[in-house]
Amino acid sequence: MDIVNSERTDLIDKANRDSKIIQQNMPAILSTGALSAKDMGKT
Repeated sequence: MDIVNSERTDLIDKANRDSKIIQQNMPAILSTGALSAKDMGKT
């Protein structure tokens, strides 16, 4: 049980780290998404 709980905690920690990274990079992701959308409209 302890092993399962620690694994679950590790997964939650990883998910939290991932979401923080995504939030930090979101402006860049959105701007590149907007650029690619404009490029798609041109072609």
